[in-house]
Amino acid sequence: MIRISIRLSFLLLIIIVCAASTGHALTAVIICPSEQPEPPVWTGMEAIEKALAENGWDVQRRLGPLTSDNSAADLEIVTSVFDSAKAASFPGADILRDIVSTAPESLSVSIFPRGDRYRAYAVGSDPIGAMYAAFELAEQIETGAPETPVPQRIAPKKSTPSITVRGIKLMLHRQALEDPLSWFHTEKYWDGLLDAIARSRFNYMEIHGIYDLMTAEFYNLFPYFAVLSAFPSIGVGEQQAEKNLKVLQRIIIEAHKRGINASLVNHNSSWSIPDKSAPPQEFNALLKYNAEAFRRLLQDCPMLDGYGFAIGESRNSTEFYKQAILQEFAKKERPLILFLPAYLADRKQFGDITENHQGVTVAEVKFNGDQAPFPYPVSGGRMADWGGYSYQDYFNLPRRYNVIFDLHTSGTHRLLAWGNYDFVKQTIQNTSFGGANGFVVETPSTYYPQTDEYTSAIQLNLRYYDWTYERDWYWFLLWGRLGYNPNEPPETFIKLFERHFGPGAGAPIYQALQDSGSVVPAIASVYGLGPDMRNLAPELELPASFTAFFEARPFDSSRIRSVTEEAIALATGQIDGRLSPFNLLQDAATGAERASAAIREAESVLTQSLDKTDESNSPAALQRYREWNAISLDMEILSALGNYYRDAVNTALQMGLYQLTGDASSLVLASQGQKAMLEDWERLAQTGENHYRPLMEPLRMKTAGYHWRQAKPAFEQDQAILSQLYNEWLDKTEWQPQFAHFRLFKSPPLQSILLTLSIPPKIKTESLAASFKNSAGETGRLDMKATRIDGVYFAEIPAAFAVDGNIEYFFQGTIGGQEITIPDRSQNAPFHIAITSDDYPPQIITLEHQVGDGKSRATVKGVFEDPAIVASARLFWKPLPSDENWSEINMERSGDTFTASFPLTPAGAIYFVDLSDGYGNAARYPTAAQGLPYRVIPPFAAAKDVSSPSNPTPTPKKNGIKK
Repeated sequence: MIRISIRLSFLLLIIIVCAASTGHALTAVIICPSEQPEPPVWTGMEAIEKALAENGWDVQRRLGPLTSDNSAADLEIVTSVFDSAKAASFPGADILRDIVSTAPESLSVSIFPRGDRYRAYAVGSDPIGAMYAAFELAEQIETGAPETPVPQRIAPKKSTPSITVRGIKLMLHRQALEDPLSWFHTEKYWDGLLDAIARSRFNYMEIHGIYDLMTAEFYNLFPYFAVLSAFPSIGVGEQQAEKNLKVLQRIIIEAHKRGINASLVNHNSSWSIPDKSAPPQEFNALLKYNAEAFRRLLQDCPMLDGYGFAIGESRNSTEFYKQAILQEFAKKERPLILFLPAYLADRKQFGDITENHQGVTVAEVKFNGDQAPFPYPVSGGRMADWGGYSYQDYFNLPRRYNVIFDLHTSGTHRLLAWGNYDFVKQTIQNTSFGGANGFVVETPSTYYPQTDEYTSAIQLNLRYYDWTYERDWYWFLLWGRLGYNPNEPPETFIKLFERHFGPGAGAPIYQALQDSGSVVPAIASVYGLGPDMRNLAPELELPASFTAFFEARPFDSSRIRSVTEEAIALATGQIDGRLSPFNLLQDAATGAERASAAIREAESVLTQSLDKTDESNSPAALQRYREWNAISLDMEILSALGNYYRDAVNTALQMGLYQLTGDASSLVLASQGQKAMLEDWERLAQTGENHYRPLMEPLRMKTAGYHWRQAKPAFEQDQAILSQLYNEWLDKTEWQPQFAHFRLFKSPPLQSILLTLSIPPKIKTESLAASFKNSAGETGRLDMKATRIDGVYFAEIPAAFAVDGNIEYFFQGTIGGQEITIPDRSQNAPFHIAITSDDYPPQIITLEHQVGDGKSRATVKGVFEDPAIVASARLFWKPLPSDENWSEINMERSGDTFTASFPLTPAGAIYFVDLSDGYGNAARYPTAAQGLPYRVIPPFAAAKDVSSPSNPTPTPKKNGIKK
């Protein structure tokens, strides 16, 4: 097969060269064998035509049967649904039958020489797959090198979607519905947004409402789209409701043209809305109103694919929804999917609902609350106390519903440029966790304005977009394309960046987004104030005092140490396999610095392009430059933001180390860190003002005019705290030697070792020395010298003595008129430092589990290795439901094999291991980089239970209708 492809490519190259040498105008015909192509197929044909026209080709479209010699065009492109069972009259059917998958939404692109011409196929298993194939072929033409002839840019490709449901979550804003000039009432907005969604391979759009931008309150959808004769005083009025309805009807139609299913989700059932008087809400009247309004909605929007209601948020009984909504579902001839957000609801309510609904039901569970700190669902730990902010027990069997994940990314990423390939890819891969069928993801502006209400009014050189989907074009591409195929390589996106920004500029801008992509997630993971959008806005808020980190806990406490735990670990040497909060932020800040360098690399290219562009093209070049400028400022903001959190955590760590060890130099380092925080804030505030106007942020910051300038660090207050501690230390006349030394527990070979000891200056120090002995038996005695910090002394063990093994040491001297040895030689062994180059924790060779015949216990077995020795192997396990907590057990050892078992229930379980060696190296496995940071034992059904959902997975069919 490879040899055939090489031969075809060679023949094709000859044909291309010959065609180019003839000098005649290049012509193409786009052929669809169907006389009446489905709307998505038309959409795909339009994309191919646009790509060819931009490359100077004369293009025609042709509908009708395909023959072996259909036209005299230089290029024929056949785009169609390919049904292998009905393909006898389809030229090339024998070849296509082998390369076009029958799975829904599958695509295939191929090209074959035909004498001195060639024919390309962009076909799919259904209309959506055919549209995706056309998009793929058009993209290859668009992103190919300009000097490369168009046919040579077309490469064979076939793909089948990995994730069934790939959705975008939008909010209908009350202010937009009431403004006739808003994005909601603008066709150009919806056409552009839907194009972006479709080209990104999303197949689902979920519209929620009604949301108030200013108050963050939800209102019932129905009063905004209908006025009922039985309830004439309820709603926005007939004229406005009719306008809103026409927009909604058009949205659904246009979505279907692009292969996108559309559903509505209502968050409230009250008929009260702002600025409109309404009668008191008696239960039966309210029930009747909602039932009639829902019936009216289904009549007015017959092509609506799904409807949902938030049981928990609306706080209505299941009986209310049975009568008001589910009875109307049952009357509808065309299948309608029921979507139920699981937030603040429980499985009993779901059971009551699904027992009364015979159609497809989908439970939407939150991935990590309203935040996106990790690319995996956190389970146990703090999540055990956060209830409806996770998947809870919705994966338990039996169940009569499907499950998709609700990715609340906009709680974490509300403003700054972000598009990290690895994070999105891992998240997408983990949306099949527990047996889920897909995801719906919030855009950065789901809860925020859809127009440019962000850019500073005085910075005209930063204005480059009208609608936020234009700003976030790469965000849509990453989530959608990786949702369709998580293995889509980075090169695909680099090419799209090069097309967008131009050769030489796109790649470094893409790289800048990758390098800066861990800053905000790292902040959300370390400073995990809570799961709600109202608990934390990691891009915007700055803890005024570093002392806030003594109270803050990480979002996933099973994977990251808190600042307090990190200080204890450093002071005692008792390190477990969790990650250091400081190291996480340090790595993120370093990445942001690389991003700033990468973004500057693109500047010269764009500046030269702007200078050399002729007048007719200058608007496009200017727009590219403005977009780069805006992103570059965001990179600077992210760098300052990352540095602020890193320096704040470091300051808190140093203060914690002083309190644990009595090491006065830690207080000085804390003071320096606090000054660095102030510098970070000033850079952040100034850069932020250069880019953004005061921001409307009612959810967390509780203001319509927030700016980083308002978050000034409590510099004087914190300096006073540190100064007081330092002055108290200076004034001490009593001393506890055991709290005067910050120990090292490990050091590399042949590297000098700095030892420090802190003695309050008011205590007279007559003599002080450090004595040591290495593993070779060599000894030494070093007189300790005063540092620039009054009362802090140091000695340095020469590098030649730092040989593999251990160095033992102790301090001895005359202090306060007494002979003192530290540690007390009569009671304690000397301090010791492991001298080793071993920085690697034990490694997993295998890790697997077995479930006993009765399925009442699971046994985990692992083979672990370490160059030294595996000193500790602990198994952490928990039932699968997110609100269950972790248990811990030591694993039994036999050579390099370790085993442990734990009780198992039909809910399933997850587990991981914590491994450490004798040198203070530790890690927890599996790691998040390997996918999930735990292994999963799926839920299973008891003998009398049904083992799988009775509802089939909702699969998009032609013209966007789920069946």
